[in-house]
Amino acid sequence: GSSAFRSGFHKLIDERWIRMFDEDELQQVISGSQSCNIDVDDLQKHTHHPTCSGPKDKLIVDFFAALRAMTPKQHVQLLRFVTSCSRTPLLGFGNLIPPFTLQKVPI
Repeated sequence: GSSAFRSGFHKLIDERWIRMFDEDELQQVISGSQSCNIDVDDLQKHTHHPTCSGPKDKLIVDFFAALRAMTPKQHVQLLRFVTSCSRTPLLGFGNLIPPFTLQKVPI
């Protein structure tokens, strides 16, 4: 189990590079920032909204107003729900793949 993972990991990343990091730094590189606070401005800047009329669309405005009112714990829960990870991307939401997307669905 773990030896197979380690072998595969070292095929992808040279062991010399991994040794540059301590345990906490490597965890952050792999999983993102431990910060519970979402940089809402960064997320808003990099959010895709192909079915909305633009960044001033009521859906977009209301979503980010609600996000700004959330607690750090709620931020973690939202991140986990939409990305399957409770940490923010290390290099910001511009590097989130696939990008965070809001869809307007007619009812």
